[in-house]
Amino acid sequence: MKKLSENQKEFVKTLVMLISIVLIFFTLNHTMFLLTNTPSESMLDTLQVGDKVYGNRLAYLKEEPERGDIIIFHPPDEPEKFYIKRLIGLPGEKVVIDDAKIYINDSEVPLEEDYLYEEWTEDNDDMEYQVPESCYFM
Repeated sequence: MKKLSENQKEFVKTLVMLISIVLIFFTLNHTMFLLTNTPSESMLDTLQVGDKVYGNRLAYLKEEPERGDIIIFHPPDEPEKFYIKRLIGLPGEKVVIDDAKIYINDSEVPLEEDYLYEEWTEDNDDMEYQVPESCYFM
């Protein structure tokens, strides 16, 4: 059996290392992390259209999502897509949009949303949602 030259050995080592890196990246990307891009203007000014965003698939294993978290998810009516949205309402809460402001559970004080890119319009007034258990309002 013919022995490999030093150059061939180095080539094999480099090839094995590159394949290992690709496999590790692929495994992490499909088990722990999610790489997606911002598809629309809905998250301006926090995220720009086309921004690459890494999500942590394990983030909520030990703790529940909190209001204000930015979450990557599949919308129920388009499971092949990813949405990136900010969490507004928690399970069981009442969310009211009135006078271009959001109120949680009949609070007198509107939700502070200093991260918004533009002002809400009147088209978003007079809406009321009861967030079902095990669901979130984004």
